[in-house]
Amino acid sequence: MPQSCGDDGTPQLGSWLSIFTAYELRVLDVLVAPHLGASTVDAIAREGRLVTYDYTGVGGYFLTVAHPSVPSKRTVCSEPMVTARINGALCGFVVFLERGELTFECYTFDPGSVPENIRNLDITIDLCLTTGPQQASY
Repeated sequence: MPQSCGDDGTPQLGSWLSIFTAYELRVLDVLVAPHLGASTVDAIAREGRLVTYDYTGVGGYFLTVAHPSVPSKRTVCSEPMVTARINGALCGFVVFLERGELTFECYTFDPGSVPENIRNLDITIDLCLTTGPQQASY
């Protein structure tokens, strides 16, 4: 069953909301859809099972979701570069696909600056495309 987040941003069991936040879904659309297709990304967001959520306390978090549509072969989804400013700190995103699991990573270029409740914040992401930077708030 899909999960939602508690007050601290930690995914909680028992809700029918997506495991992913609005900005995470946008990042998945940009980074993962070119590899798996938009309909597969939508299915993972709707039907994925939370495996782990790990706030590193140093500068980001990892969110791992299992779904049978995620391929076994390792794929690193990191282009185009997707960044965000969170409390003034520059953060980036990368997604790993492997062995039926999707791992979403949020990391910072300034360790210690990502708050634990990051997943509850309004985040503006920047897409570094060949046509120039674009912004979208989520």
